[in-house]
Amino acid sequence: MLKLTVKKDYVIHLAQLCSVEASRRWLQGIYFETDSNIMVATDGHRLGFYKQGFALHLDSGYSGTDSGYIIKFNKSTISKLKKLPKKVEYIEFDIDERFDIKFEGESCGEIIDGTFPDWRRVCPQLNGADRVEVKDIAFNSQYLSSFGRFPHVEFYQSNGIGACIVMGITDFTNPDFVGVLMPMKV
Repeated sequence: MLKLTVKKDYVIHLAQLCSVEASRRWLQGIYFETDSNIMVATDGHRLGFYKQGFALHLDSGYSGTDSGYIIKFNKSTISKLKKLPKKVEYIEFDIDERFDIKFEGESCGEIIDGTFPDWRRVCPQLNGADRVEVKDIAFNSQYLSSFGRFPHVEFYQSNGIGACIVMGITDFTNPDFVGVLMPMKV
């Protein structure tokens, strides 16, 4: 059995960034990258990740060596998490040997079988990316508002490919959260 302990607000926030398209099943969940302790979600237009947002505890006898899990949480589970008191910072999910996911004893989602995209390819390396001046570029305002408000917003260009907007809670040298929004074609 696995126990996943995660910051409640991180799950709620990243769940908004998951795809709802049935054809993009592997984007319908939050990716928990176990070797780097990063949580990532994307719908192909926007991407967000948190560092140090979860812990995965393995019971003795579990021999899994997966580098990560894509977990799709039920809408009812996200609603339940939103109703928890603010003082509840961390929540715990149980994942059994059949990969059934439970929260407070009830089924709350599923592990999606598949490979999560190489999200680092589209996320600019903030130390090595070129900060750019934005000219003649547009961003979908609905997507932009889904990230919430952040004190740090900058525009970057990664590998000479189109500019994207990057948002963070803290400065980008050690971000808690980074959001990336791809520009629209106008």
